[in-house]
Amino acid sequence: MTNSFNDFPEMGLFDVKKSDIEIKGRIVHTDKNGFFYCKKGFLEIVFEGKSYLVKENDIFVYLPFCELYIHSISDDLEGIIGVADFSFVYSSLHVVANAYNYLYVKEHPCMSLSEEGKVRVDEMISAINSRKGLAEDPVMFQLLSSLARALCFQIMYEYFSSTPSSPIRQDRKDVVFQNFMQSLYKNYTKSREVSFYAQEQCLTPRYFSSIIKAGTGRSAQQWISVVVIDEACHLLDDPKNSIKDVSYRLGFPNQSFFGRYFKQYYGMSPSDYRKSLPAETHLVKQV
Repeated sequence: MTNSFNDFPEMGLFDVKKSDIEIKGRIVHTDKNGFFYCKKGFLEIVFEGKSYLVKENDIFVYLPFCELYIHSISDDLEGIIGVADFSFVYSSLHVVANAYNYLYVKEHPCMSLSEEGKVRVDEMISAINSRKGLAEDPVMFQLLSSLARALCFQIMYEYFSSTPSSPIRQDRKDVVFQNFMQSLYKNYTKSREVSFYAQEQCLTPRYFSSIIKAGTGRSAQQWISVVVIDEACHLLDDPKNSIKDVSYRLGFPNQSFFGRYFKQYYGMSPSDYRKSLPAETHLVKQV
């Protein structure tokens, strides 16, 4: 797996083959926005209980704090993985997308590129890769950042050109949601109180929650618990992490408090969750 950016902090592109994925493991936990662009062969991904066959010229788009299971890989697989910080992507796309688009992408993560779309995406990736050795230059660094943002826009254009849903310009509730999500991914280990995130935007907790609920169908507290529980499950999936260690890494005052929180939102205790895991979960992990 070759990094196409030299320690570029916000976004990276990686060429991958079957062997790269097998080394990393078939259970993939994502903490960034990203995509897999299949150039050859196929990859079968299980996400949110649904199976997706990602074949040549398909792009699978994923959002932060998701867990994917790679069910099967063709021997001739070749592709490109792109990863980007949540704030980087949101700061790029918020002017042309809203909360509905965010949720739509999560429910429909796979798209097929047209021949024209393939040419456009390949051109953008080539423009980035041709400058990969120059990122230390301040001017080139800014150019790479701009090209990375342009690639985000290009993939978004191809995505909404191939789906029934079109990007919608943001309104007030979308700006609130965007700011909330950016802060949540930075602070979920420090604060799980709605009032914290409401105060950041100078809103009352009740009004803040009503805006989030109206824009996404989920309350602010539900979004907080989703992020915390998703990360908790990811950490618990690794038998090397004790439940005490998981509670500490998530910012809980003690293991008992974490256990009550996990059971409240997941429906079982952390130890029962571990007992419920299939044996294969412990065989491979994403580095």
